[in-house]
This record gives sequence, C-alpha cells and structure tokens, in this order.
Amino acid sequence: MLTDSQIQQLQIHVNNGDALAYYQGLIDAGVAYGHLGLGAASDGNSGNPLADFGGTFANNFLEAKFSETHGRAMLESEKQAVREGLITADLNLRQLGEVTGKNIRDYHHDVFEGLDIPKAAWTGTFFDDRLGPYSWCWVC
Repeated sequence: MLTDSQIQQLQIHVNNGDALAYYQGLIDAGVAYGHLGLGAASDGNSGNPLADFGGTFANNFLEAKFSETHGRAMLESEKQAVREGLITADLNLRQLGEVTGKNIRDYHHDVFEGLDIPKAAWTGTFFDDRLGPYSWCWVC
C-alpha cells in the first residue's frame, strides 16, 4: 500500500502527464509493476533489459494494431494520450486499494477504447487470450 506522501507525489506526475516519472515513482515505492509501465513509457529505453523488452513489444504491438484499425501510424499526441490515460487510471486504482490483474486489464481496455483503440491492441489481452487470464501479471 502506498503512503499518502507517495500518492501525492504520483498525483503530481499524473497532473504533469509524466509517465516516466510516475512509473519510476512506483518503482521507488517498491511497486514492481512500475517496471512494466516504465518499459512501455520509455519505449524500451529504461535501462532494465526485461522491462525494455516488454515495453518495446507492447508499443510495437499497440502501434501495429492501431495501424490495422486506422490505416495510419499513431501520432505522438495519441501515444501521449494513452500514457496519460493509463497513469491516471492506475493511480485511481491504487488510491482505491483495488490493484488486481483484472482491474489493471479493465482500465487498459477502458483507456484504449475511450481513445478509439481496440482493446486487443493491449498486449495483456494478447497473453490473456493465449495463456489464460492475467498470465502477464507476475508483478501485480
């Protein structure tokens, strides 16, 4: 569970739209899930090989699915909207103390669909469909 001080600091990062600082804040607070988010938010340049592999895979998968759906590449502003939506939803979940694989999956789906991106563009859905529910969530 995060402290009030940690939540306040994470809220500052959310308000600033700074996904890198948000996920680093989770890592600094001892939340292993921060590594997954940092890998994606840094586009595979966090310095953590496992997180970077996952982040690169996640972003390439998202961009390929987006292109299939929209017939064009994602704009940087659309990628930023995804990052901002995800950190906002993640912090809301953590403030409620309801961090589960299902809830993380659901907020990814909600953010994606709210931005007109199919939920299948989230790599967690890819793994859910092939390996079983929440198989991607070893650090939740």
